[in-house]
Amino acid sequence: MVRVAERPELGLRPRLAIGIYQSPASARRPPVFTGAIWVQQGSQPLADDAEEMLRGAAVLAARIMSRLAARPSTHARRVQQLLGLTDPDAAAAPADVAAIARELGLAADSTAALIGWDSADTGTRPARLADVVALSASAFRRDAQVASRGSRIYVLLPQTATTRSVTSWVRGTISALRAELGVQLRAAIAAPVAGLAGVAAARIEVDRVLDSAERHPISIGQVTSLAEARTTVLLDEIVTLVGTDQRLVDPRVRDLRAQDPVLAETLRAYLDSFGDIAAAALWLQVHPNTVRYRVRRIEKLLSTSLTDPDVRLLFSLGLRVLERA
Repeated sequence: MVRVAERPELGLRPRLAIGIYQSPASARRPPVFTGAIWVQQGSQPLADDAEEMLRGAAVLAARIMSRLAARPSTHARRVQQLLGLTDPDAAAAPADVAAIARELGLAADSTAALIGWDSADTGTRPARLADVVALSASAFRRDAQVASRGSRIYVLLPQTATTRSVTSWVRGTISALRAELGVQLRAAIAAPVAGLAGVAAARIEVDRVLDSAERHPISIGQVTSLAEARTTVLLDEIVTLVGTDQRLVDPRVRDLRAQDPVLAETLRAYLDSFGDIAAAALWLQVHPNTVRYRVRRIEKLLSTSLTDPDVRLLFSLGLRVLERA
């Protein structure tokens, strides 16, 4: 609370001023100054409880400002609707997309690019990171639209048909944020998207890639496209689906892995090498004859032939499920 003396020469009467402070999410951080409230004496002196009332007003103002900051603007809400973030279970109708596009000043039938970003760095506040990405996106394209949900950030680039310049910008942004903020980002690019009506579906596909990248950061690069990651994503989702029902994992594979992990590892190498003994031996760093011996033991223990393609597929999926578990 600050009392300001009267300044007759400036036509100012005695005043009271108090700062507005908002509490950060972390209790270890100091309150953040966000503004001030001034009260000037009128024809009558300020009331005895003026200071108390002003303190209460500052607290109320801080609460209102926090609510307004947390509530997305109309523009942000429209971008979220376009991306299907407000209603994940239902895509917007073409008429809705056209109306949203007009409101945002975009061409509904223009080809677009959508980039999804994610970070495994829990130390960086998502809101701050979204602001930084939005700044970079606006510098790259004035009509860039940005939305976020949780740790995910989405950048929509309207009227974009090629991906070369987009990929270059994405890589440059990731490199700059790593150098300046120490943030490790990954990105998935969906392009070209045929019209804004397809943006919500593209966002779902981007999320699939980012979900899979969390589990397979090596298989899926730091910057990838839907086409580049499709095999890894589909296999990852199939294995995840199979893993939700233990009845879909062949018990013979489960028993083999529990009783003899070495044979289970050999089976995985043999199957992933398409039955190439030399390749499996190189992978396992053993002699080819050792692989042949182990394969015969596996076939005897499991009472099956590994030349059967259906058996190979079933065992390969089962091993992947068990390795993930």
